[in-house]
Amino acid sequence: MATIEYDLLLPNGNRNDFKSSLNIKIPNDRVLTLLRDHPRRKERGLLMIADLATSPHKLVDEISHAKKLSAELTGVTLLNQYNPPKQADGISTWELLLNKFPDVQPYIPIDIASLRRIINAHLYGGRSQRIASAQLRDDELLIWSCEPKLYSCLMGDLKPLRSVNREQWESFEVSSSGSYLSWEKLDIDIDLDTIRYAIDPEFKEQQDQKRHQELLRYAKGIVRLRQEHKLSRKECGISDYELRQIESGKVMPNHEILRTLAVAHKMSLSDYLEAVSQAIPVENI
Repeated sequence: MATIEYDLLLPNGNRNDFKSSLNIKIPNDRVLTLLRDHPRRKERGLLMIADLATSPHKLVDEISHAKKLSAELTGVTLLNQYNPPKQADGISTWELLLNKFPDVQPYIPIDIASLRRIINAHLYGGRSQRIASAQLRDDELLIWSCEPKLYSCLMGDLKPLRSVNREQWESFEVSSSGSYLSWEKLDIDIDLDTIRYAIDPEFKEQQDQKRHQELLRYAKGIVRLRQEHKLSRKECGISDYELRQIESGKVMPNHEILRTLAVAHKMSLSDYLEAVSQAIPVENI
């Protein structure tokens, strides 16, 4: 499936004022203030940037029009002409859009940085992998991806944070690119895939299957290299059981086992790892 490229739509907005307020470089041809019915438009997606001071009914009309003319639309709503919004403002409009357009998730950025992240993700890729903003509510972490889509999880469900004191949970920041949440003093980084793995059974199953396939491919590389060196399992320096577990793709060898296998092949560890990589079959399993 071809990747959809996105443009920004500012209904009744000023392109120059918008770019100046964000202090980021955006090509003029990627920022639209008016949509025209054109075949190319239906091949491209849109990120709508709208002021919540706009009449809700007018906003609904603008979104409906944009949906008809584009391949895909994401609705992003702001307050006070792109200034950081107040928490209580715009809730009725947000709920109206959510009910009217269930496939267009409204999002209210909490600051300029979150707006920059969501715009960059739409223009340059990574919408589903990047984090726009995150907030902690008691024991619950609320994370907005740059799609935008809301994820929520309990802090205790995130393995890297289970041994962290509750007082330290709030000490995180979203990286400038939105690639991860960072607890700098704890030396902990958590990306969106880690969060999805903890809360989404379907995503967890997909990731587990992907990891299993990678393990099988890596195992085939180890087997092929051993056979090329005409080594029996007994000559590899580890137990027959351990080696069979590794070569069947059930276990990923740790650093010490890989070093032992390298010695058995009369290679340095770095040369052995490179040789295994080269021996991994290209075909799908």
